Amino acid sequence: MADPLRRSLQDKLFPCLLNRLTDDYPKAKRERREHRIQTLRQYREAFLTDIAFLLNSALPMPPKAMAAAGLAQTECSVLCYGVESSSGTWISSDRLELVSADVRRALVRFEPRLNPRTLDVRVLDQSSPDTETGSMVSVDIRGELWAEPLTEQMLVRASVDLDTGHWRVRSMR
Repeated sequence: MADPLRRSLQDKLFPCLLNRLTDDYPKAKRERREHRIQTLRQYREAFLTDIAFLLNSALPMPPKAMAAAGLAQTECSVLCYGVESSSGTWISSDRLELVSADVRRALVRFEPRLNPRTLDVRVLDQSSPDTETGSMVSVDIRGELWAEPLTEQMLVRASVDLDTGHWRVRSMR
């Protein structure tokens, strides 16, 4: 197998901070060189995992309630990592717009690997054959994933089950 550190510059990516802090080999006294970098495929997989964590984390209270309680600064902190819970809600055009805006807000605030200028979050037409069935709402997330030296175009479909509030995330490319 080729030395991972000798791969082309395009293939060398450093993991995000959370992945760097995760010790996958706790018995090893020193980190091996090949564990310090990721391939583009590993980078994309880690990104999808992190998006799933973000969307499956519920806010402690809606942003409007925080502002009314005098906690407007809290809304910009890690205490508000996640999105508003969709569990037990119904599908309406107003609610779909709120879901889209909430997903975008969370991604801009907590996912620095996505270029916010290229980020597009759209709720899929519920009558479309591409949407999930039952009480699911699907959102397409498009944007540039930061990767040095080149950016990577991402298309991600995130689907929330309105009965449970659980989000499922998958790459569409």
